[in-house]
Amino acid sequence: MTDSVRILHCADLHLGAAHISLGARSRTRRTEFRNTFHRITELAKKEEVNLLLVAGDLFDLPVVPEDICVEVRDAFAALSPLRVALCSGNHDPAVSDSVYLREDFWPDNVTIFSSGMRVEEFPEIGIRLVGAGFTGAYSPHTQLRRMVLPEDGLINIGLMHGTIVSEGQGSDHNPITIRQIENSGLDYLALGHIHTRKAPARAGKTTYAYSGCTEGRKFGENGQKGVYIADVSHNGCDVRFVPVCERRLEYEEFDITGLNGNGEIAEELRELLTKTVGPDYREQIIRVTLTGEAESGVLSTEAVEVLLSDIWFLDLIDDTTPVIDRNELEMGNTLKALFIKKLEERAGEVPEKRIELAKKLCLKAFAGKLL
Repeated sequence: MTDSVRILHCADLHLGAAHISLGARSRTRRTEFRNTFHRITELAKKEEVNLLLVAGDLFDLPVVPEDICVEVRDAFAALSPLRVALCSGNHDPAVSDSVYLREDFWPDNVTIFSSGMRVEEFPEIGIRLVGAGFTGAYSPHTQLRRMVLPEDGLINIGLMHGTIVSEGQGSDHNPITIRQIENSGLDYLALGHIHTRKAPARAGKTTYAYSGCTEGRKFGENGQKGVYIADVSHNGCDVRFVPVCERRLEYEEFDITGLNGNGEIAEELRELLTKTVGPDYREQIIRVTLTGEAESGVLSTEAVEVLLSDIWFLDLIDDTTPVIDRNELEMGNTLKALFIKKLEERAGEVPEKRIELAKKLCLKAFAGKLL
């Protein structure tokens, strides 16, 4: 019996996602997600893993276009005899028309967990696999029940899509507690659903981890994305992260106070992105919130985006505050001037931060930026 096994753990590939927020770039982005899937299968061969695990949401929808289903099936078949295991997630649950339930569709080297927890044994690679899948968009009861697994030398691997919660806390997406993981009898638990990669942790003898999504779908899923390669034994796990994403999502804030004109704003922003995102910033998907104070007519986000059109995708958000015109305040004959003066008269009575926030909101409202 083998002392250790090597697995590739990935999750949340969301093949078939629409990416409508990217406009004209959406079709290219859908292709990139499929390219990343193939990069993962190639990595599985290169790393000579015993088992490729996909911990839910391989697809973005319960019913998947046939060309994507065939592409995935054929890629997995080409890995044989390497074993592949999938579990259905909340985005691609095993509903009546699910590809997961199609008989004679999947190759022999693929195991699918599409309902309650069950156990599959693969003694030829030294693995016992415990998994469960979603049968609908929600799974409010835990799928990880307590088990007593045989001490026969097989290494026990778990595969689930779910949410780790505190004792007594609930979730609509397979709530799992640390105590349940500790009592599972597993050597490694491969988890999906949380798109942010989490460092591997221990609960009793069990190492558990979220590998995160493999490509960011929306801002908040920023930075490098990839998979875990884990060498698992009864004595512990050696887990390492391998980046696989084709393109990163990045978010920055940029204070334009004191800058004069769209050209200067674009030049300074390019310099910032080179430092913060990296020299490859032009190839990434970037959102920048512009902050600070801007003179009327100084900023046009459309013009800045044109000047930075060599960036693959750039979304600029104008959160600047109009500069206070002191001459207008002195005249005091506009509603805006009267409002600002009244605020300034409250200095000392109200915390300064609150006064400044009220001024900012006032100026944005009069500039039509709160609509």
